[in-house]
Amino acid sequence: MPVSDDTRVETDTAGPAPTGSTPTSPATGPAPTGLAPTAPGPTGPAPTDPAATRPVPTGPATTAPATTGPAATDGMSAVGTEPAAVGTEPAAAGRRGRFGGSRWAGPVALGIVVAALAAFAVHLALAYTDARSRSAAEREVLVPAKSAAARILSYDYRHIQQDATQGAAVLTGDFRIQYETVMRQQIVPQAPKQRAVVQAEVLSAGVSGMNADGTQAVVLVFANQTVSNTATNQPRVDQVRVRLTLDRVSGRWLVSKVDAL
Repeated sequence: MPVSDDTRVETDTAGPAPTGSTPTSPATGPAPTGLAPTAPGPTGPAPTDPAATRPVPTGPATTAPATTGPAATDGMSAVGTEPAAVGTEPAAAGRRGRFGGSRWAGPVALGIVVAALAAFAVHLALAYTDARSRSAAEREVLVPAKSAAARILSYDYRHIQQDATQGAAVLTGDFRIQYETVMRQQIVPQAPKQRAVVQAEVLSAGVSGMNADGTQAVVLVFANQTVSNTATNQPRVDQVRVRLTLDRVSGRWLVSKVDAL
């Protein structure tokens, strides 16, 4: 329906609400659009937390795992050197062990050499002492060996019992028993009847062997044995070679065995 002039005037007189008036209540007015009202202050966007709004770097230079530059290098150095420090500990310990070993290697080697030389010197001293002892024992055994050979290879019917006793005195062991048996059963009864006289002269003697402790020696004896009895017109000379085994018994060298050669 057409509006009258009076009606238009009233409408124009009402007009829009002046600016700066009280804002329309949210319950009756339209929803506000745009930015929310802010406190009076400088115009422009409200300040924000740089850390909260900093964009995440996406370029190669800003990628965290591969970050380069002084700061990144420091960070990697701190992280990278931690395993290195742990890894170098055994090496350092090994070096200390090697250096420590080399520090003791000289004295230990010297001690071993000194001990070896000392042992060798002792061995030489003992060998020299043994050699001197054996040499002295060899010289010592020759005298009783020659004397014993002369006694057991000689007898005279005129003092046959005395000769048998003197011969047995330089013997020992089983051989002494054998000698006494032969003298008692054969030589003593027959020598007076045949007027048997046997005289042994030792020409030479030499030691052919001796045991390690110098208590037994083997002596070779070369002698001439002059024999006379009622069966011979003149004395006969026989060459005799015997091997005597002598044992040291209570400090004396006694014959324990006789072998004819």
